[in-house]
Amino acid sequence: MVQKIKNNNLAEYRAFQEEKNKELVLKSIKYIKSLNGIINFSTVSQVTYDIADPLKNEKGLTLAGLSKNKLYRSLIEKAKLSQNIDINLKSNRSFYENSSNSNMTVADIKLQLHELRVKNVNLKMENKILSEQMKTLSFVSNPVETVSDDMLKKYKFLYQICSNLISRLLELDVAYIDLERTTLNVQIYDDVILQKEALEILYKDKLNELKNGN
Repeated sequence: MVQKIKNNNLAEYRAFQEEKNKELVLKSIKYIKSLNGIINFSTVSQVTYDIADPLKNEKGLTLAGLSKNKLYRSLIEKAKLSQNIDINLKSNRSFYENSSNSNMTVADIKLQLHELRVKNVNLKMENKILSEQMKTLSFVSNPVETVSDDMLKKYKFLYQICSNLISRLLELDVAYIDLERTTLNVQIYDDVILQKEALEILYKDKLNELKNGN
């Protein structure tokens, strides 16, 4: 019987405390609104500490205390939702009032859309014409240079020297060809002398023979 009385008293105390905290939460929300502040759990918690009246045995509510209690959480979430709706309505109203198209009819809007489509088509055509002109200019400004016979002779001579030099390095075991990477490497230190691109140009025929196992 005594235990039942204690439980009843505890339940009554909790209900009383919850009602008192509810009033504090509502006052905090109202205070935040008056300052045009943002309503969320953090700001409400902070304000409860700021405005709590010790003479009324009021105490600030922690962030965890607010979020765990269904009643307090519901009050804050409703206030947040209401504030967000108000902000969106004001934003939309402001946009509509400031818009130069606010008095346009459906026919006006359709006409404007048609004009924009026509402009878009014209821009695409202009872009295509400009692209073709750029190609022509690029071709004219970069004509193909003819290679003189003298240059060809020098190239062939240089090619032969390089090819013979590579063959000589291989004969002396100073260098070897790494067929996996297609590079000319120093025999001892494994440093690359010629990269793939250069070796395929300067030693093309013999390189193909090596790859074919001849």
